Amino acid sequence: ANNTGIRRAELRKDGFVSVNAGYSFPLLGGTAELDIASLPWFETVPLQLPSCAHGHAAVLRLNFVSSAVGLLFAELRSGGTEEAVPGYAMRSSDPMRGNALRRKATWGGGERWALPAGGALQVRVAMTDAQLFSLTLVCEAQ
Repeated sequence: ANNTGIRRAELRKDGFVSVNAGYSFPLLGGTAELDIASLPWFETVPLQLPSCAHGHAAVLRLNFVSSAVGLLFAELRSGGTEEAVPGYAMRSSDPMRGNALRRKATWGGGERWALPAGGALQVRVAMTDAQLFSLTLVCEAQ
């Protein structure tokens, strides 16, 4: 047999390993509202925030893919604590869906995206019907 021809292979950036969450849509008792606290989640080890130049701020960027109904939510925690950084709790996270290589995480309807300055933060991500390939903390102009 003659196996000649041109083939194309694609590899997603950071796509060798992912954190996967199947479909789950827990509702708050007696309502049609998603119970974010009941979604599968994972948490990073404390990550050192980058030192940003004047006029720049650290932001959280995610590389993920979700189904049409899949969602991701992010929460920031001061390194080693069980409490969310004020304003950066899971319930304040703007839902993320779709297919993105560098989606900026935002909170409070897009009002907050610059991460609090100094120290180390843990990132907690809750997801449903999604794959997370990587997350990065980078400096960007404000």
